[in-house]
Amino acid sequence: MYAKGMRLAALIYKPFTHLIPMRKKKAKKKTPKKSDLKKHTYITRPDGSMMKILVIKPEIPKTKVGILWIHGGGYVTGSPKMAKISMARHLAKEYLIVTPEYRLAVTDPYPAAFEDCYQTLCWMHDNAEKLGISRDELIVGGDSAGGGLAIAVTLYARDMNKIKVKCQIPLYPMIDDIGHTDSMQGNKAPVWDELNTKKAWRIYLENLPQDNIPKYAAPARETNYQNLPPAITFVGTKEPFQDETINYVESLKKADVPVYFKLYPGCFHAFDVMVPWSKQAKDAKDFVLNSLHSLLEDSSNSKKG
Repeated sequence: MYAKGMRLAALIYKPFTHLIPMRKKKAKKKTPKKSDLKKHTYITRPDGSMMKILVIKPEIPKTKVGILWIHGGGYVTGSPKMAKISMARHLAKEYLIVTPEYRLAVTDPYPAAFEDCYQTLCWMHDNAEKLGISRDELIVGGDSAGGGLAIAVTLYARDMNKIKVKCQIPLYPMIDDIGHTDSMQGNKAPVWDELNTKKAWRIYLENLPQDNIPKYAAPARETNYQNLPPAITFVGTKEPFQDETINYVESLKKADVPVYFKLYPGCFHAFDVMVPWSKQAKDAKDFVLNSLHSLLEDSSNSKKG
Protein backbone atom coordinates (compact mmCIF):
# COMPACT_ATOMS: atom_id res chain seq x y z
CA MET A 1 0.00 0.00 0.00
CA TYR A 2 1.02 3.58 -0.56
CA ALA A 3 1.83 5.67 2.47
CA LYS A 4 -0.95 7.88 3.73
CA GLY A 5 -0.91 11.13 1.76
CA MET A 6 0.65 9.44 -1.28
CA ARG A 7 -2.47 7.73 -2.62
CA LEU A 8 -4.12 10.82 -4.13
CA ALA A 9 -0.82 11.97 -5.61
CA ALA A 10 -0.36 8.51 -7.13
CA LEU A 11 -3.73 8.78 -8.86
CA ILE A 12 -2.91 12.26 -10.16
CA TYR A 13 0.56 11.49 -11.51
CA LYS A 14 -0.04 8.00 -12.89
CA PRO A 15 -1.51 9.17 -16.27
CA PHE A 16 1.65 11.19 -16.96
CA THR A 17 4.10 8.41 -16.20
CA HIS A 18 5.15 7.49 -19.72
CA LEU A 19 6.02 10.86 -21.22
CA ILE A 20 9.52 10.09 -22.51
CA PRO A 21 10.73 12.21 -25.46
CA MET A 22 11.42 10.56 -28.81
CA ARG A 23 14.82 10.63 -30.47
CA LYS A 24 15.63 14.16 -31.68
CA LYS A 25 18.05 15.51 -34.22
CA LYS A 26 21.08 17.18 -32.72
CA ALA A 27 20.51 20.92 -32.45
CA LYS A 28 22.83 23.34 -34.19
CA LYS A 29 25.41 25.03 -32.01
CA LYS A 30 24.25 28.43 -30.81
CA THR A 31 26.23 31.40 -29.61
CA PRO A 32 25.08 32.46 -26.14
CA LYS A 33 23.09 35.69 -26.09
CA LYS A 34 24.58 38.54 -24.12
CA SER A 35 21.44 38.79 -22.02
CA ASP A 36 21.87 35.16 -20.93
CA LEU A 37 25.41 35.80 -19.74
CA LYS A 38 24.07 37.94 -16.92
CA LYS A 39 22.09 35.01 -15.53
CA HIS A 40 24.32 32.06 -16.33
CA THR A 41 27.91 31.06 -16.87
CA TYR A 42 29.16 29.09 -19.83
CA ILE A 43 31.86 26.43 -20.07
CA THR A 44 33.55 25.62 -23.36
CA ARG A 45 33.56 21.90 -24.16
CA PRO A 46 36.57 20.26 -25.85
CA ASP A 47 34.70 20.34 -29.19
CA GLY A 48 34.19 24.10 -28.91
CA SER A 49 30.48 24.01 -28.07
CA MET A 50 29.17 25.89 -25.05
CA MET A 51 27.58 24.36 -21.97
CA LYS A 52 25.36 26.55 -19.82
CA ILE A 53 25.61 26.15 -16.07
CA LEU A 54 23.51 27.67 -13.33
CA VAL A 55 25.30 28.97 -10.24
CA ILE A 56 23.11 29.49 -7.16
CA LYS A 57 24.79 31.32 -4.32
CA PRO A 58 23.39 31.23 -0.78
CA GLU A 59 22.13 34.57 0.55
CA ILE A 60 24.50 34.36 3.51
CA PRO A 61 27.39 31.94 2.80
CA LYS A 62 28.30 30.10 6.00
CA THR A 63 30.74 27.53 4.60
CA LYS A 64 33.20 26.98 1.78
CA VAL A 65 31.21 23.97 0.55
CA GLY A 66 30.39 23.80 -3.15
CA ILE A 67 27.83 21.30 -4.44
CA LEU A 68 27.69 20.03 -8.01
CA TRP A 69 24.00 19.21 -8.34
CA ILE A 70 22.91 17.12 -11.34
CA HIS A 71 19.26 17.16 -12.39
CA GLY A 72 17.22 14.04 -13.06
CA GLY A 73 15.07 13.04 -16.01
CA GLY A 74 16.15 9.52 -16.91
CA TYR A 75 19.17 10.82 -18.84
CA VAL A 76 16.72 11.86 -21.59
CA THR A 77 14.99 14.98 -20.27
CA GLY A 78 15.19 17.70 -17.61
CA SER A 79 17.08 20.97 -17.10
CA PRO A 80 19.04 22.92 -14.47
CA LYS A 81 15.83 24.80 -13.65
CA MET A 82 14.72 21.66 -11.81
CA ALA A 83 17.03 22.82 -9.01
CA LYS A 84 14.21 25.17 -8.02
CA ILE A 85 11.92 22.26 -7.10
CA SER A 86 14.37 19.52 -6.11
CA MET A 87 16.46 18.94 -2.99
CA ALA A 88 18.91 21.48 -4.44
CA ARG A 89 16.61 24.35 -3.47
CA HIS A 90 16.94 23.42 0.19
CA LEU A 91 20.70 22.90 -0.04
CA ALA A 92 21.06 26.25 -1.82
CA LYS A 93 19.99 28.10 1.32
CA GLU A 94 23.31 27.15 2.94
CA TYR A 95 25.67 26.03 0.19
CA LEU A 96 26.76 27.19 -3.25
CA ILE A 97 25.11 25.08 -5.96
CA VAL A 98 26.40 24.58 -9.49
CA THR A 99 24.11 22.69 -11.87
CA PRO A 100 24.99 22.06 -15.54
CA GLU A 101 22.77 21.93 -18.59
CA TYR A 102 24.34 18.66 -19.64
CA ARG A 103 23.62 17.09 -23.03
CA LEU A 104 20.60 14.81 -22.99
CA ALA A 105 20.60 11.31 -24.45
CA VAL A 106 17.78 12.04 -26.90
CA THR A 107 20.40 13.85 -29.00
CA ASP A 108 23.68 12.82 -27.35
CA PRO A 109 23.89 9.33 -25.76
CA TYR A 110 26.60 8.28 -23.31
CA PRO A 111 29.23 9.56 -22.64
CA ALA A 112 28.02 13.12 -23.34
CA ALA A 113 26.15 13.75 -20.07
CA PHE A 114 28.86 12.09 -17.99
CA GLU A 115 31.61 14.14 -19.65
CA ASP A 116 29.66 17.38 -19.16
CA CYS A 117 29.11 16.70 -15.47
CA TYR A 118 32.72 15.78 -14.78
CA GLN A 119 33.89 18.84 -16.71
CA THR A 120 31.64 20.97 -14.49
CA LEU A 121 33.26 19.46 -11.39
CA CYS A 122 36.68 20.29 -12.84
CA TRP A 123 35.50 23.85 -13.52
CA MET A 124 34.37 24.19 -9.90
CA HIS A 125 37.72 22.89 -8.71
CA ASP A 126 39.70 25.24 -10.96
CA ASN A 127 37.52 28.27 -10.13
CA ALA A 128 37.04 27.55 -6.43
CA GLU A 129 38.53 30.84 -5.23
CA LYS A 130 36.40 32.86 -7.64
CA LEU A 131 33.28 30.97 -6.51
CA GLY A 132 34.11 31.43 -2.85
CA ILE A 133 34.42 27.71 -2.13
CA SER A 134 37.22 25.34 -1.15
CA ARG A 135 38.75 22.69 -3.41
CA ASP A 136 38.65 20.40 -0.40
CA GLU A 137 34.92 20.96 0.19
CA LEU A 138 33.39 19.71 -3.07
CA ILE A 139 30.23 17.60 -2.97
CA VAL A 140 28.52 15.81 -5.86
CA GLY A 141 24.80 15.10 -5.75
CA GLY A 142 21.69 14.65 -7.83
CA ASP A 143 18.37 12.86 -8.04
CA SER A 144 17.28 9.90 -10.19
CA ALA A 145 19.45 9.90 -13.33
CA GLY A 146 21.21 12.87 -11.74
CA GLY A 147 21.99 10.58 -8.83
CA GLY A 148 23.38 8.04 -11.26
CA LEU A 149 25.57 10.69 -12.87
CA ALA A 150 26.64 11.86 -9.41
CA ILE A 151 27.88 8.36 -8.59
CA ALA A 152 29.57 8.03 -11.99
CA VAL A 153 31.38 11.35 -11.52
CA THR A 154 32.37 10.38 -7.98
CA LEU A 155 33.76 7.05 -9.20
CA TYR A 156 35.71 8.77 -11.96
CA ALA A 157 37.09 11.42 -9.60
CA ARG A 158 38.34 8.68 -7.30
CA ASP A 159 39.86 6.69 -10.17
CA MET A 160 41.58 9.73 -11.71
CA ASN A 161 42.79 10.89 -8.28
CA LYS A 162 42.88 14.56 -9.33
CA ILE A 163 39.84 15.94 -7.50
CA LYS A 164 38.79 14.82 -4.04
CA VAL A 165 35.03 14.62 -3.55
CA LYS A 166 34.11 15.18 0.09
CA CYS A 167 30.63 13.67 -0.02
CA GLN A 168 28.15 12.19 -2.48
CA ILE A 169 24.37 12.74 -2.35
CA PRO A 170 22.82 10.42 -4.98
CA LEU A 171 19.09 10.41 -4.22
CA TYR A 172 17.17 7.34 -5.51
CA PRO A 173 19.85 6.95 -8.22
CA MET A 174 19.28 5.32 -11.62
CA ILE A 175 22.36 3.10 -11.86
CA ASP A 176 21.40 -0.45 -12.90
CA ASP A 177 20.87 -0.91 -16.66
CA ILE A 178 20.22 -4.64 -16.31
CA GLY A 179 17.08 -4.14 -14.23
CA HIS A 180 16.67 -7.63 -12.77
CA THR A 181 15.93 -6.46 -9.22
CA ASP A 182 12.63 -7.30 -7.55
CA SER A 183 11.67 -3.65 -7.14
CA MET A 184 12.19 -3.02 -10.87
CA GLN A 185 10.50 -6.02 -12.43
CA GLY A 186 6.82 -5.37 -13.04
CA ASN A 187 6.98 -1.96 -11.39
CA LYS A 188 4.04 0.22 -12.50
CA ALA A 189 4.23 2.95 -9.89
CA PRO A 190 3.48 6.60 -10.77
CA VAL A 191 6.04 9.12 -12.11
CA TRP A 192 8.66 6.52 -13.13
CA ASP A 193 8.37 2.77 -13.60
CA GLU A 194 10.00 -0.25 -15.28
CA LEU A 195 8.83 0.68 -18.78
CA ASN A 196 10.23 4.20 -18.49
CA THR A 197 13.49 2.83 -17.17
CA LYS A 198 13.97 0.38 -20.04
CA LYS A 199 13.22 3.05 -22.64
CA ALA A 200 15.58 5.55 -21.04
CA TRP A 201 18.49 3.09 -20.69
CA ARG A 202 18.04 2.06 -24.33
CA ILE A 203 18.39 5.67 -25.45
CA TYR A 204 21.26 6.55 -23.09
CA LEU A 205 23.35 3.45 -23.95
CA GLU A 206 22.47 3.44 -27.65
CA ASN A 207 26.07 3.53 -28.91
CA LEU A 208 27.41 0.86 -26.55
CA PRO A 209 27.65 -2.92 -27.01
CA GLN A 210 25.48 -4.64 -24.41
CA ASP A 211 28.31 -6.94 -23.38
CA ASN A 212 30.64 -4.03 -22.59
CA ILE A 213 28.79 -1.34 -20.61
CA PRO A 214 31.28 0.78 -18.59
CA LYS A 215 30.73 1.52 -14.93
CA TYR A 216 30.68 5.25 -15.64
CA ALA A 217 27.57 4.64 -17.78
CA ALA A 218 25.82 2.28 -15.35
CA PRO A 219 27.50 2.57 -11.91
CA ALA A 220 25.84 -0.59 -10.57
CA ARG A 221 28.45 -2.44 -12.65
CA GLU A 222 31.21 -1.20 -10.33
CA THR A 223 32.82 -3.89 -8.16
CA ASN A 224 35.33 -1.79 -6.18
CA TYR A 225 33.79 0.57 -3.63
CA GLN A 226 36.95 1.29 -1.68
CA ASN A 227 38.02 4.90 -1.03
CA LEU A 228 34.73 6.45 -2.07
CA PRO A 229 33.45 9.46 -0.10
CA PRO A 230 30.63 9.23 2.47
CA ALA A 231 27.15 9.02 0.97
CA ILE A 232 23.74 10.46 1.82
CA THR A 233 20.70 8.96 0.12
CA PHE A 234 17.09 7.87 0.49
CA VAL A 235 14.54 5.96 -1.56
CA GLY A 236 10.86 4.95 -1.42
CA THR A 237 9.55 1.38 -1.29
CA LYS A 238 7.27 1.82 -4.34
CA GLU A 239 10.25 3.04 -6.30
CA PRO A 240 11.72 0.95 -9.16
CA PHE A 241 15.20 2.01 -7.98
CA GLN A 242 14.65 0.82 -4.41
CA ASP A 243 16.76 -2.32 -4.66
CA GLU A 244 19.61 -0.83 -6.68
CA THR A 245 19.84 2.03 -4.18
CA ILE A 246 19.95 -0.41 -1.27
CA ASN A 247 22.52 -2.56 -3.10
CA TYR A 248 24.72 0.50 -3.58
CA VAL A 249 24.36 1.44 0.08
CA GLU A 250 25.26 -2.08 1.21
CA SER A 251 28.28 -2.19 -1.12
CA LEU A 252 29.55 1.08 0.36
CA LYS A 253 29.07 -0.20 3.91
CA LYS A 254 31.01 -3.39 3.12
CA ALA A 255 33.85 -1.17 1.91
CA ASP A 256 33.70 0.76 5.22
CA VAL A 257 32.36 3.90 3.55
CA PRO A 258 30.11 5.93 5.91
CA VAL A 259 26.51 6.04 4.70
CA TYR A 260 23.46 7.99 5.80
CA PHE A 261 20.45 6.15 4.40
CA LYS A 262 16.69 6.19 4.91
CA LEU A 263 13.91 4.10 3.39
CA TYR A 264 10.45 5.64 2.98
CA PRO A 265 7.58 3.09 3.05
CA GLY A 266 4.84 3.60 0.47
CA CYS A 267 6.64 6.38 -1.43
CA PHE A 268 7.02 6.46 -5.21
CA HIS A 269 9.77 7.92 -7.38
CA ALA A 270 10.74 11.55 -6.71
CA PHE A 271 8.11 11.93 -3.99
CA ASP A 272 10.17 14.73 -2.45
CA VAL A 273 9.73 16.72 -5.67
CA MET A 274 6.21 15.67 -6.68
CA VAL A 275 4.54 16.04 -3.26
CA PRO A 276 6.82 18.44 -1.35
CA TRP A 277 4.04 19.27 1.16
CA SER A 278 3.81 15.65 2.35
CA LYS A 279 5.12 14.51 5.71
CA GLN A 280 7.51 12.13 3.98
CA ALA A 281 8.97 14.82 1.69
CA LYS A 282 9.50 17.20 4.60
CA ASP A 283 11.19 14.44 6.56
CA ALA A 284 13.42 13.59 3.56
CA LYS A 285 14.51 17.23 3.32
CA ASP A 286 15.39 17.32 7.01
CA PHE A 287 17.15 13.96 6.73
CA VAL A 288 19.47 15.16 3.95
CA LEU A 289 20.24 18.52 5.55
CA ASN A 290 20.82 17.07 9.03
CA SER A 291 22.95 14.24 7.64
CA LEU A 292 25.10 16.71 5.72
CA HIS A 293 25.45 18.94 8.79
CA SER A 294 26.54 15.93 10.83
CA LEU A 295 28.97 14.73 8.19
CA LEU A 296 30.60 18.15 7.78
CA GLU A 297 30.78 18.63 11.55
CA ASP A 298 32.44 15.24 12.02
CA SER A 299 34.92 16.08 9.28
CA SER A 300 35.72 19.42 10.87
CA ASN A 301 36.21 17.86 14.30
CA SER A 302 38.51 15.16 12.92
CA LYS A 303 40.71 17.85 11.37
CA LYS A 304 40.91 19.72 14.67
CA GLY A 305 41.71 16.50 16.48
